[in-house]
Amino acid sequence: MTSAPRIRPIHTRLMGHFVGLCLAGSAAAAPVCEAQSGVRAPTVIELYTSQGCSSCPPAEQWISKLSKTDPQVVALAFHVSYWDSLGWPDPFATPENTQRQHSQRRLNGAENSYTPQIVIDGKDRPNWRYQPLRDTASEQAKAPVSIQISKVGTDYQAHVAWIDSTPPVRLEALWAVTQSHRTAVAAGENRGRTLTQDGVVREWRSVPAWSAQQPVKLSYMPQSLPVASNKQTLHLVILDSRTGRPLQAVSLGC
Repeated sequence: MTSAPRIRPIHTRLMGHFVGLCLAGSAAAAPVCEAQSGVRAPTVIELYTSQGCSSCPPAEQWISKLSKTDPQVVALAFHVSYWDSLGWPDPFATPENTQRQHSQRRLNGAENSYTPQIVIDGKDRPNWRYQPLRDTASEQAKAPVSIQISKVGTDYQAHVAWIDSTPPVRLEALWAVTQSHRTAVAAGENRGRTLTQDGVVREWRSVPAWSAQQPVKLSYMPQSLPVASNKQTLHLVILDSRTGRPLQAVSLGC
């Protein structure tokens, strides 16, 4: 992990429906890409997976389809490293992803670390194939947090504000950069298969908890990625630090 992003209080309240756009600045300024969170938070799906795992492709295909057909889904595929010694070293697996899976168990309710693991809105969902993605209450609930995010050059800036009438909670943030990749697997359980994988997390960073009593400004500059020709998407997820439940999220594909 690189150094923690900067957190600075601000004094504005940010509301509105989701919108993503690129605005041309003045002649002297670079184009600005912006997005604002919606009234209702998207469903955040985390997948813990590996190219060495033969039971993982169906879960990868599931989140890929959802991310392409449901605009209210944020899909993050964390490739874990404990399969790497079993025949095929996953080029996208990192020890940090593995540690994240282990550390999140105390919040998401998983009894152990396994692949494929699907976590939906902060809860372990071993029966993801047979359960509805959302319940009625979550579909209708308004998000208590608002996010406005913009990019100029390679730097991302986000304003995060608590907009609910209930007492504010302590918040955490997760920045993640994802790409899509196609890999010919030459060994291991998936030997001979070509895997097309979407939402592959190439880098991520957590922001330590802060009080939501005041709005804050977060900043993030992604590191250079090995496959720069692949389109990347930046995601910012705001979570309840006590439960790990996502309260709001935005994605920016520029």
